[in-house]
Amino acid sequence: MEHREAAALNASALSPPARRRARALFGAGVDVAYGALLESAFSFVAAPRDPAPRGAASFAVHSRHQRASDAGGNVEKEATCLATLVETPCVVFLMSDRQRSLDLLAKKAAALGCRSVVANRAASPASGEHGPFAGAGFFADLASASRARDGVVVNVRGSSAGELLREAAAARAAAAGLPPPRVCVA
Repeated sequence: MEHREAAALNASALSPPARRRARALFGAGVDVAYGALLESAFSFVAAPRDPAPRGAASFAVHSRHQRASDAGGNVEKEATCLATLVETPCVVFLMSDRQRSLDLLAKKAAALGCRSVVANRAASPASGEHGPFAGAGFFADLASASRARDGVVVNVRGSSAGELLREAAAARAAAAGLPPPRVCVA
């Protein structure tokens, strides 16, 4: 059972002040709450504050690879998902553990009329399935991609990075008075 469901089942064990804080934190939904916690717990100083032009939609695409042998050359599912979400003008924040995927997704985003943003990070020695952007590169990607607010594309259901992106987008959308982000699992 997820921690959030377990906490909800045991809400009666909370003191009245703790119940008020929980209602304040989770009143807009669990995704908004966890996204707001992510934003306040981590200061992503290097992340652009809002590189989307005024009125532009922003989307995050996380292309994760689960085998070290996967070079990242097939992003058709992610591109198809993105095409169902996108509205122009837009910015697409790309997050991947393979450079080939980033290059291909940037071309797909451009073909949809969107500008793509990739974190400025250095590659490190490949770390098995996590590729050359594990560790600090992952956090640079997360800092950049967590700027999206209108939609999220993930290619692995239940990916922790995908969950963080969805929650960050929900918090950003709520803060801007926008509807919840759309999510597509490729």
